[in-house]
Amino acid sequence: METFKNNFYNSLNQSDVFLHFKDGTKFKAKVNKPKDDPKLLEGIFGEAAFTTGMSGYQETATDPSFLGQHIIYTTAHVGNYAMNEKVNQSHKVHAKCLIARHFSYNEFLDQVDTPLISNLDTRALTLYLSSEAKNHDCFITSREHLDSFPEIEKECEKLENVSQENKEVIIEGTNPIALINYGCKRAIIDQLETLGLPLVTLPYNASSEDILSYKPRMIFLSNGPGDPRNYKDQINVIKDLLKKETPIRGICLGHQLLGLAMGIDSIKLPFGQRGANHPIFDHSKKELLITSQNHGYALDEVSFNKKKDECGIFIEYTSLFDRSIEGLRSYDSKIRSVQFHPEANPGPKDAQIFFEEIREYLNGNIEKFEKENLHEIPEFHNGKLDSEIRKILLIGSGPIKIGQASEFDYSGTQALKSLKELGFDVVLLNSNPATIMTDKEMSYRTYIEPITKEVIKKIIEKEKVDAVLSTMGGQTALNLCIELEEEEYLKNNGVKLLGANVDTIKKTEDRELFAIELEKLGYKSGNRVKAYHKDEAINLVKTTVQFPLIIRRDFALGGKGAVLVYNEEELLDVLDHTDIKYPITLEKSLIGWKEVELEVMVDRLRNGVVVCSIENIDPCGVHTGDSITVAPAQTISDHCYQNLRTMSLNIAKHMNVVAGGANVQFAINPMDEDDIVVIEMNPRVSRSSALASKATGYPIAKISAGLVVGLTLFDILNDITKTSPVAFEPTLDYVALKIPVFPFNKFPSSSQKLGPQMRSVGEVLALGGSFLEAFMKALRSTEQGLHIPSLNQLKTTPILEKEYVLKRLESGRELSLLTVLDALRLGISKSDIHFHSNITPWFIDQVDNFYQSELKLLNSEIDISDEQTLKDLKYQGFSDKYLSLLTGRSLGEILELRYEKKILPNYKAVDTCSGEFKAKTPYFYSTYSHSSDVHPYSDQKSVAILGSGPNRIGQGIEFDYSCVKSCQHLQKEDIKSIMINSNPETVSTDYDSSDRLYLAPLFSEDLFDILSFENPDGVITSFSGQTGINIREHLESDFRKKLNDIKFLGANLDVLDQVEDRNRFDLLVKDTELTFNPSYESRGFKALINTITEIGYPVIIRPSYVIGGESMYIFKSYSDIEKLPSSSKQVLNDNNMTFQVERYIEDALEYDVDLVRDRSGHCIFSICEHIENAGVHSGDSGMISPPVKISEKNLERMKGIAKTLAGKLEITGPINFQFAIKGDDI
Repeated sequence: METFKNNFYNSLNQSDVFLHFKDGTKFKAKVNKPKDDPKLLEGIFGEAAFTTGMSGYQETATDPSFLGQHIIYTTAHVGNYAMNEKVNQSHKVHAKCLIARHFSYNEFLDQVDTPLISNLDTRALTLYLSSEAKNHDCFITSREHLDSFPEIEKECEKLENVSQENKEVIIEGTNPIALINYGCKRAIIDQLETLGLPLVTLPYNASSEDILSYKPRMIFLSNGPGDPRNYKDQINVIKDLLKKETPIRGICLGHQLLGLAMGIDSIKLPFGQRGANHPIFDHSKKELLITSQNHGYALDEVSFNKKKDECGIFIEYTSLFDRSIEGLRSYDSKIRSVQFHPEANPGPKDAQIFFEEIREYLNGNIEKFEKENLHEIPEFHNGKLDSEIRKILLIGSGPIKIGQASEFDYSGTQALKSLKELGFDVVLLNSNPATIMTDKEMSYRTYIEPITKEVIKKIIEKEKVDAVLSTMGGQTALNLCIELEEEEYLKNNGVKLLGANVDTIKKTEDRELFAIELEKLGYKSGNRVKAYHKDEAINLVKTTVQFPLIIRRDFALGGKGAVLVYNEEELLDVLDHTDIKYPITLEKSLIGWKEVELEVMVDRLRNGVVVCSIENIDPCGVHTGDSITVAPAQTISDHCYQNLRTMSLNIAKHMNVVAGGANVQFAINPMDEDDIVVIEMNPRVSRSSALASKATGYPIAKISAGLVVGLTLFDILNDITKTSPVAFEPTLDYVALKIPVFPFNKFPSSSQKLGPQMRSVGEVLALGGSFLEAFMKALRSTEQGLHIPSLNQLKTTPILEKEYVLKRLESGRELSLLTVLDALRLGISKSDIHFHSNITPWFIDQVDNFYQSELKLLNSEIDISDEQTLKDLKYQGFSDKYLSLLTGRSLGEILELRYEKKILPNYKAVDTCSGEFKAKTPYFYSTYSHSSDVHPYSDQKSVAILGSGPNRIGQGIEFDYSCVKSCQHLQKEDIKSIMINSNPETVSTDYDSSDRLYLAPLFSEDLFDILSFENPDGVITSFSGQTGINIREHLESDFRKKLNDIKFLGANLDVLDQVEDRNRFDLLVKDTELTFNPSYESRGFKALINTITEIGYPVIIRPSYVIGGESMYIFKSYSDIEKLPSSSKQVLNDNNMTFQVERYIEDALEYDVDLVRDRSGHCIFSICEHIENAGVHSGDSGMISPPVKISEKNLERMKGIAKTLAGKLEITGPINFQFAIKGDDI
């Protein structure tokens, strides 16, 4: 197998090829044919046609409608999952070429003779075709230059190449359905076969006499390629058929031919409609259908309107993308045709009702229509919403905790903005003051109070609230609303519960009730039972569930209380020695299965869309919040994905998700994609909703807020395109990859094993043109030194040996994909890695691609001086620093080489549509590709703001508040704000929080490239916490300054060093009123002990440039040092780590003094008094403001010292001081 794979990948880059267009535009790529291949020398002529489907590459490739065309797949990777002959839509590939950014090995792609063209910027090509190209004729050749563009006859209209020569009887019998095969997809015949009626297929050139000789009960006109206007003979045949009483149905080309036969004109669309996410409006039912489409022509509405009365027809379906005609029907249903593909394959199954209607019609259940009963497409809502509800209470999620973090600030903020725009007065309850949503400008009134039933009742009564919105506040808000509803408080006070109703919440949160509801739908929920006491639990495990199993609690947050047990000993240990609260759910573990979750939106009309599919790279057994995840799902087939899509929408509607977002999680048997188990459903916005929003650009919480107050998916304008509604499903032409961040470096002695209970405290998201590019960017985004991609960079990693790495693979640990990379380095085979980890082989292959390039660099098989080699390595995700390490060149040399050869990242837009339509989104990511979608601000003043990266202990949501407020203030001053951040949970990474957003690692290389590209008038790092401080030195290094001297606003580098370097700061404060406390620098364990002995216990030791008090200790005796965990002792032994050692002042009061200073030295103060004595980190201490214990004299002295120090440092902007006071000593 590996030999086949290697041969396939080597063949993809055999030779250069050029895609030439009539206007002189050309694109360079690679092809899997030798340069002297006759086809390439002669040139391959065809029409360029892009398809935005993210799965179904095989179905698309074998669709006869692509005859004579070059298929361009916009999705980042093609061929990620195994071939399946059953899904082929014909016996061969009819397209001239298959074009994709990346092809992966599989038997189908390996066997096709059609040229495979790759290694090009398919987004740039798509944007060219959708917005610039007037003519899509494309000539592909190995020649870079053409004397003139050739005029060659197109093969698109040779129906004889895709039809059949003779009749074929599919099902014997009289009066068959007669299908005219113009290039029919196999799925259409399969659908007609399921009707169980006699069926015969006839060639494209069958005469009306031939057709009618079968006395058909119905005539079916199939899909096919080409311009329908050129099929005069076929049109005339249909004209004859229309004179008869035989009912007619048509799809795609058949639909167009039917319209032409009725005297309706057809038009050529600017770039066609090809994909699997096209929304259409059903005028008879006022419903939304998401459809599969593949056509370049449509019926003309003007001529349709002239003929409709004469022909007795109406427009049944209209495209919500471009308002073109998608279906026609006669009022008596004798004639019906559609432009889209109801048979799907690939694509959604929404429209398969088309075939069900055929069965009903032929059974005599004929549906008839009246003009007055048809519906117009709703107008987009604008302005205030006319509603009986005027005031809404939005319940926030409260403090940040594992499983419920800043994603709810993002969701709540979006909801507040949306509801405010719709004219509602929104009252907010949230106890977390560090959030944007609690900013006074966000809501009508904000209550920073405990989130309890009693407080909610008081607010409802005081504010005379009309409705409560609970779906933006996580599990906290949901649980409280259940209690309020159960005691009928809301009902008795005339208050509506918006979003999920109580019945929905109960049925989805109670696992037993959820299983019962799934059974009604015919879906599997896994083997699970409920136990009400210990003996029953033990008995059920022995008789019903069996090991391994998961013990869960209902109504739990982030898998709280969930435990994975493998045997009876572990079971008894859990039941006897943990805080178990009965009843508990015992569930057969699906360890090793593939986990995928879908984000769903449903409106009050029960129209629904799937916004995003997210695939867990870690298999089932690791909580989805702790798993590395990727969007869109990469390794499930279209058949499997469409099953999941249908199931998730059915579940959401069955569970009565009234309006808004929901999340459904599935487990898929890796040996059988049809074996699917529903894990759970969240009837609210969630952490995954925030992730899906940032991965796709589709604002789930904002739209959910509109839906819960009565708007429909048709009513809300798409922010991205500004022309179509939000009733569509986003497509991605990039890869989005999330990596969770854990606090293990803070708690090195704790278990690092991952399971069903969530343990991560934050996450990063990276977007890339390929899986590897996204993965390596995500590693850099974690800010753990993983620009050198190895577990050795983690403080918690012991010496890497095979045994340790295999154990990591088996047990579920952080950074599983990085473990795969280190396993490859240790000589562990890909098959062994898969066996031990259950990670899907395609992901392992991607990591191996990186490893193979790494080996070539180490063995000097490739030279980065070669421009294409360096560009390829950058595209694979190699950081400059890692290239420096592997090649022995300095970091400055690598950077200079890149800038000299102009090997720089380009910036692509997140537009929800893969370049199909013009987008207004100011949301970008970097990739090493052909061109950028964005240009720097040249004639407007701009300022870049660096975010604070992933949430972690010591650096959280409070910095995001500062970033967003900064953006808002810059906008008021008419200065363009450029936000750079990597955290998908935050408000700052919402595309409408700034003028321009870059989702990027807060790593020196990525930042330098962005800032060099944008060249802003200033850069603010004051609101990015320790991240901003640590990054400055790297961005201002001499070798970078030679290329771009970035202008930073606020404190300069020397000032930052003065306050971060404890020795320099110690010297700075000696000239103030501060009481001197003995303080010495120490490096190495021996020197540290000597210094402590000299000062005397108790002491406090602190390193410089750290976050959240990392590696700071108070020692009251030598035994305290002895008791430290081994990993902490290692830090003390590190001769590279300098500690400041000083006498610890016992029983001192601690104060935080925050001030903002202007250039003239004026200061505004805010002072907080710690409740605990000095020695407890300020982030862990309770605080009170204004202070109560300090004397007025000491308060003024402390403010004076703070002002003096701020003046000495020449601070402009914010600064924070922490003081300890004992008696009158400060």
